[in-house]
Amino acid sequence: MELWQLGLYAAASLLALKSLTMLMSDHRNRIRRDAAIQARLKVMAEEAEQDASESSPQQQSAAKAG
Repeated sequence: MELWQLGLYAAASLLALKSLTMLMSDHRNRIRRDAAIQARLKVMAEEAEQDASESSPQQQSAAKAG
């Protein structure tokens, strides 16, 4: 290999590593965001369930009729 070919090979390798790093970082961020959304949805569902169990039977029947 000539020197210029080695230079091109090195540049291509660096670009590929940079691209892979960005791809992995984006994937990690997406996984974290999805996990945070799932956790928030779980908390909201638990709060809604707790609110429903705390309401009086009259309020529950009025809500079903309404």
